[in-house]
Amino acid sequence: MEQNKFAASLRRKVSDLRKANAGNVMNLLASSGEDPMLDGDSTAMEEEEEEEGAGSREVETCIECEDQHAELVCVSCEEPFCRPCWGSLHRQGKRAEHVTRAILGEVMPAPTAPTSSTEPPPPPLPERGGHNDVVGGGSEQSDSEGSACDGDGDDEHGGGDAIESGLGQGGGGGGGHKKKGRRRAKRGESPWGRLAVGMHGSSVLEECRFIPLRLDARERGLLAMLKGALNVSEYTDRVDVYSSRWSFKARTINEELRMTLAALSGMMVAGERNWGQKNAALLDSLDDNQDAFADIFEVGRRYKITNPEKFRDFYGKMMYMLQDAQAQGRVGLELVKDIQMVYDLVEDRGGLEMLQDERVVVATADISGISMSKAEVSFQVAAKNKARAGLLKDYVSDSFPKEEVERVLDSIADANNYIAFNVAPVERTISLLQDNFHPDKPEGEWSLKLSASGGRKRFSSSSSMFSSYGSSFSSGYGGGYGISSMFGSSSSAQLSHDHRTQYTFVWQSLLLWSEAMRSMYRLWYFADSDLLSGKASYRLQNTGQGLHRVQQCPSVSQEMRRILRIVQSTCGPWVGLSVVHLGDRDVPNALVFIDKYTQIPRILNPVVEAVRSLEGMAHDPVLGHYVDVGWGGVQNAKMAILSDFFKHGWDGSGDDGGSCIDGRLTSAWNWCSLLPKKPFAPIFYLAGQYGFDGGWGSGLGD
Repeated sequence: MEQNKFAASLRRKVSDLRKANAGNVMNLLASSGEDPMLDGDSTAMEEEEEEEGAGSREVETCIECEDQHAELVCVSCEEPFCRPCWGSLHRQGKRAEHVTRAILGEVMPAPTAPTSSTEPPPPPLPERGGHNDVVGGGSEQSDSEGSACDGDGDDEHGGGDAIESGLGQGGGGGGGHKKKGRRRAKRGESPWGRLAVGMHGSSVLEECRFIPLRLDARERGLLAMLKGALNVSEYTDRVDVYSSRWSFKARTINEELRMTLAALSGMMVAGERNWGQKNAALLDSLDDNQDAFADIFEVGRRYKITNPEKFRDFYGKMMYMLQDAQAQGRVGLELVKDIQMVYDLVEDRGGLEMLQDERVVVATADISGISMSKAEVSFQVAAKNKARAGLLKDYVSDSFPKEEVERVLDSIADANNYIAFNVAPVERTISLLQDNFHPDKPEGEWSLKLSASGGRKRFSSSSSMFSSYGSSFSSGYGGGYGISSMFGSSSSAQLSHDHRTQYTFVWQSLLLWSEAMRSMYRLWYFADSDLLSGKASYRLQNTGQGLHRVQQCPSVSQEMRRILRIVQSTCGPWVGLSVVHLGDRDVPNALVFIDKYTQIPRILNPVVEAVRSLEGMAHDPVLGHYVDVGWGGVQNAKMAILSDFFKHGWDGSGDDGGSCIDGRLTSAWNWCSLLPKKPFAPIFYLAGQYGFDGGWGSGLGD
């Protein structure tokens, strides 16, 4: 029940990302010549417009600062800007080559030296596209200056999976003050915004290559059998142990695999009546059931990708089991098959034209209905139903039946909901940073300035906006308290940043996380591929956090390079290391990597909800007294939480923390583990936020 309320509150915030552009959906449906409104909806919308008045009509303002008249349109970006904002966002890289058009004039070539404002506003969230990235080897080092945004060209990289883009360690470009962190949709863009599949720089057709099909009724039955078999298996307990005798371990792997497959075969005979009657005699010969086993394991892998919150108990056990089965064919069975994707089904049915239809975006949109007027909800629901009905009418055929067309549309809709749920807390956190902190001017006790503990500085900042690294590395756990004047100083920060550098460091990290959340389906796909490719062997190693299978992750590595390159191309000089740890003691394998990144919404959601709940507490007589007396009001309580989180959630603390890509997430998770020691922990509890790890359940019925 608590999780349902939690999800409902998140959906309210996601709707903010698309509310302002609800009316634009008519552009997508106008080409059909049909009225997308149901009877009565048009009148309701007209009444809403009359109530809002003429002041609500869109004015041609700068897409970035939103308060200056737009003077020109960037032809490449297709967005209006005032001259200072355009200059600040087109200083270098490929953006410097963009051509502009005066609002009432001719096309102007890009200037040789774009003008820039003294205090640039926050750049928009990164959009997909290729940019130059110079990739080094596996050492955690970086140059003292330079920028990833400079130049064009192909990737150049060395061996290993510890990736570093040669970037400068800058502290500038950290976004504006008191400005919303969300980008407005362009004219003609889907009202569903950048969260919709096909609305983030790539086509629906391309995105569907990475969107798994929704499970059908029979597959859900197979999933229940798989969970039952994994529940009684002790595979990893027996296999992942130190042994000096490889022959003994190989025999153990073979025995445990066959025991699990035998249990699974028995459940299939009992659960699948028709299959059991036909194949009951094959129980003694597992080899004859190879295709059935591959199907059921594929169902489990596909279910996990589409439902990361589920199947947490046994997914790792299943993947390690399949990993061993793939290695040199230890059991003589092929248990791994390609995951069924939306694109594969549509291509097989000869319906790829449907994925290129503009109506797919509308028909699969995620409509939360929160923070929207009744007329807007009715309009979007009507448009969605109209688009869906039109697609069914045009593309259902003998080779592509109605049930499969609906399954494809439902699968894409699931992807939209998944993306929205993951991206919303990140963008809301960006807004909290930009709305409550000035990038250059610290506000007294709420300064984000960090000092490394014990005088050992792992990362320091100078007043010249560029930063340098020291050679000393210190370990430790911490996070401590955010405001030393109020809470005392018990921080174990490993970084030394001034306010401006820390602001930029946090802001850039959140932009990276936002882009990663939009690419989670791709990351899941590549993680699955790296784990089960059978091309790279693993070694069992004590990483300091127990025994782990250490294995190289080339596909995930390449995808993370692409994501990092996108973000670095939009946010100015990069603060911190750009090393991506993969296949080492920090991130042993692709399974650990994908598990860490699925934690991002679980980390940010409780913080966002706790801050949001403060206004409600202020209206309660008892809780309001606690907030006023204990914290001096809602604003002080909010700033205490946010300043502590933005300081010590990114202070390099935690085991193997630091300023690298993985270390940022490690520090944030370490801050979460220390929440019970924070003075503001009761605010989280009163807001119903008791932890950051989500729910595990029994693993059988979830």
